[in-house]
Amino acid sequence: MFATSRYISPIVNIRRERTLPIPGKILVRRGQSVNAMDPIAEGILNPKHLVLNIARGLGVSVGEVDQHLQCGEGVQLLKGDIIAGPVGRSRRVVRAPESGRVIQIATGKILYEIETIPFQLKAGLSGNVVEIISNRGAVVETTGALIQGVWGNELIGSGNLVVRADTSDEVLSANKLDTSLRGTIVAVGTCENEDVLKTAESLPLRGLIFASMRPDLIPTAVEIKVPVILIEGYGNCPMNAAAFELLTRNNGHTVCVNAQAWDRYKGTRPEIVIPKLHLEGKASTDVIMSFCPDQTVRVTRAPNAGQIGRLVNLIGYAVMPSGIRTQAAEVLMENDLVNVVPLANLEILE
Repeated sequence: MFATSRYISPIVNIRRERTLPIPGKILVRRGQSVNAMDPIAEGILNPKHLVLNIARGLGVSVGEVDQHLQCGEGVQLLKGDIIAGPVGRSRRVVRAPESGRVIQIATGKILYEIETIPFQLKAGLSGNVVEIISNRGAVVETTGALIQGVWGNELIGSGNLVVRADTSDEVLSANKLDTSLRGTIVAVGTCENEDVLKTAESLPLRGLIFASMRPDLIPTAVEIKVPVILIEGYGNCPMNAAAFELLTRNNGHTVCVNAQAWDRYKGTRPEIVIPKLHLEGKASTDVIMSFCPDQTVRVTRAPNAGQIGRLVNLIGYAVMPSGIRTQAAEVLMENDLVNVVPLANLEILE
């Protein structure tokens, strides 16, 4: 059986392809150093269009419109610029309702695209631009620690890491967030209160890293302007030992948080990168691997969700307490007990 690999590594070489979903303008050059919040490309994701009825606006027939036009297709206009006219004693004109561009002229009408602020694609991590992807984006490379999670609210942040917990299951309360944390990225065990998220936004923080969070808090986490990453998932699950130890060890260091969605097909996960540009590491890719003995694995579902262990033996098919017959393995857990765990409930840690 195959398993998805997840990286929780103190040192790894990281290459990330950052691209727009539509053609746009590249803002960086190859070899340039970038920070996580630096824009590397921009484009109009959701252009707004209007259909302007020129014939009706001037009070003329469709056939007469062309002789009164003051611009052609592709012309950029400012708000208030004359598109057509003047006509008649009243000197009737049609003006641009907003700054924008004439897309098409046909049958006495104009398709007009309103000028909007372009979406700027951020680098997502601090590093060097090693490749330009024409009209789409760039590949950014860095070396450092990498922790991948399971859920994010689609925002990006960068700041100094503050581990606000003594244990991996400590619950964060709003009164633990004060102005001394402004501009930092806070890592804790779990989140059980909406006030925590709202306080984080009001300070503001530059990121929140939780082991887990109550599922009913997802709408608030999506709404706030602070990046949120879950390492383990929903509910009340403590952070795995490897991730908690790595965060604690790098307390006070600058970290980059990319709370992108987990997409199995694209190979993307929400992740925390702690750049260490002077070090060398191994290549990082989200790969599919086969289970085999001696691998470090993480249990993804109850009753041992979040725990890390060593895969001791593949035992083929086994009947679980639920009565389901499935492929399973013997896993030596952190408490030195060997548990039989379905392979579907395991992921490989790199």
